[in-house]
Amino acid sequence: MTLYNVYGHLGFELFPKGANRHWLLKWFNTSINHNMHHQYFKGNYGLYFTWWDRIMHTTHKDYDMRFKQVSEETMQLRNERKSHVV
Repeated sequence: MTLYNVYGHLGFELFPKGANRHWLLKWFNTSINHNMHHQYFKGNYGLYFTWWDRIMHTTHKDYDMRFKQVSEETMQLRNERKSHVV
């Protein structure tokens, strides 16, 4: 519980790009999903999993777009760091 709580409040994403659309990974709550819950206060209620949000249509409408945006930014940062390593 503690580890997932830390992950949910990191402020950045650890799940790989496209995980929000993967047949299995889309059912796990992501840091982006949880951060949007705090930002908008309505929607994204799941703690560990997203199935109730998906069933009840309470996933924030911009979640997929935000996940894609943040995961692409994260990939760019990782690539930049790798290119600076000697």
